[in-house]
Amino acid sequence: MRRLLVLMCVGGTLGCEQAPAPVQADRPTVALGVRVLTENIPPIEGWELQAWVMTLSAVELHLCEEVAWSFVPSAWAHVPSSSTRLGTPVVEDLTRGSGGARIIGEISPPPGRYCKAYAVFSPADDDVLNMTPLSTSMVEGATSLRVLRKPDQEPLVQRWEGKKVVEVLLNGENGPGMNLSWGQHGQIVFEIPVNPPQNKVDEAAESGDNPPSLEPWVEHVLMQVKLFES
Repeated sequence: MRRLLVLMCVGGTLGCEQAPAPVQADRPTVALGVRVLTENIPPIEGWELQAWVMTLSAVELHLCEEVAWSFVPSAWAHVPSSSTRLGTPVVEDLTRGSGGARIIGEISPPPGRYCKAYAVFSPADDDVLNMTPLSTSMVEGATSLRVLRKPDQEPLVQRWEGKKVVEVLLNGENGPGMNLSWGQHGQIVFEIPVNPPQNKVDEAAESGDNPPSLEPWVEHVLMQVKLFES
């Protein structure tokens, strides 16, 4: 009998007032972006730098309460996107010069306090967001690709297919961690400084006709990736 009365009340046949539907607040949103900072790409004696690109495969946020985390994607596949992860690979042009941040996507994480963000650099696949003058087929399979050329010679294409996960700490107005509440909007931008060390340039000059190695340059750039604070 009790169940019948409840059903009748919900249907309005007993004249009871129907409770208003609760207002659903929007989940937090976070825009994710990249800013290339070309402080100084020194010339390599005898070589012209025609192109240099880097692939950012994924960005992921983690709550302050989490302690352990391991996240290295497959070298040839998208990392699935989720509420805390942007898994769309983006190929950035490292020679486009310093400028403002380029927003590459947005996520909607659950409310909470987030202390870390991870940027994953790994090889591009065939459906990346290609923000460079190079063709997608050319950059496919490369984490970083550089094109050098000597006068009156064919261009030399160098590829680096390694993987690197960069961790940055997030800070808010009240100390460590970014607090995200219902309806709040935030922004996280990774800054990529492109300023190879002089000793790498000197090594390249001493190599003569041999092409300068790309790997030390890439590793140096990735070691300097940080959070951009406007």
